[in-house]
Amino acid sequence: MKVLVATNETQGQRLNDFCWTNMYEPVGFSSECDREDVDGRCGCRRCMVGMLTGKTTTTMTIIDDPTATAQTLKELLHQRMITGGWDKFLSTEELQAIIDEEIDILIAVANFFTLGSIVERRGDQFHTRIPRT
Repeated sequence: MKVLVATNETQGQRLNDFCWTNMYEPVGFSSECDREDVDGRCGCRRCMVGMLTGKTTTTMTIIDDPTATAQTLKELLHQRMITGGWDKFLSTEELQAIIDEEIDILIAVANFFTLGSIVERRGDQFHTRIPRT
């Protein structure tokens, strides 16, 4: 299965790049600040968050993970959200609906790009980065 994971490849192409998560860690969406610009100080509209560490990156890649399934990704995201305390504010049904929708979007994004593509998020859009030669 194609999976969107963290990478530090192409870091530095943008002055506001960062990668604090583990290489090849599956990523999901972060919460976003109100009215934050894509290139704002927080970085919430241009980064993705590692499902294991909760740390963020502005660069991702597409890998083929033969052990990954939609269910395993949902379980990772569920654990990340529990660790983040989201279960204190959302019902079980609300939490599951958010997880289901996010995993569907992440699978669609991963399937859109070719394996090995380096990807960046710019608000609601994802773009391929061109590695420097």
